[in-house]
Amino acid sequence: MKIIIIIYLIVTANLVSAQVTQEWVATYPGTGSGYNFPKKSAIDKDGNFIVAGNSDSTHGYDYIVLKYSPSGNLIWKQRYNGTGNSYDYLIGMVLDDSGNVYVTGESDDGAALGGINWVTIKYNTNGQMKWKRSLNWIGNNTDEPFGMNIDKDRNIYVVGFGRVTGTERALVTMKYSSNGDSIWVNSYTSLPSRSKLGIFC
Repeated sequence: MKIIIIIYLIVTANLVSAQVTQEWVATYPGTGSGYNFPKKSAIDKDGNFIVAGNSDSTHGYDYIVLKYSPSGNLIWKQRYNGTGNSYDYLIGMVLDDSGNVYVTGESDDGAALGGINWVTIKYNTNGQMKWKRSLNWIGNNTDEPFGMNIDKDRNIYVVGFGRVTGTERALVTMKYSSNGDSIWVNSYTSLPSRSKLGIFC
């Protein structure tokens, strides 16, 4: 069983040497026998440390979000297992200025709901899911988000690929309000086969 290990370090430096002091270590063992690994991390306005990633389970991988206090105590954890009860792979995480947590990734929603879709989730500061939004593009096939960001008005942007056919992909950008309302979606289909994506606000 592989575990997520989080080490919080305080670094102090002077003109002569640098000293590193370990403040705390936290581990998360997951529920399966495979790998658990972090993808994104951030510190909120209160100094809490949030780490998001992927955790093995008996049915595949789940999203995992862990929130730790500045002293290393686990405040809350949330796993997300999609309706397909299979493959759920977290890609991105952002925080807003109130400490709400937004994550996105690809999730198996089952064949009836289009297979692998984008799934974006908002958790409040207490770890409660406030909303979940899915995107199943027109090809009803594997759709892959590649990143997310947030602007000063707390609007959420998610960018990635939407599968049109078995080989044709569209570059898709979604904009959500902080309440989860879809503000707009734009797409572009003339993509090279090895396109790489990023997103900035």
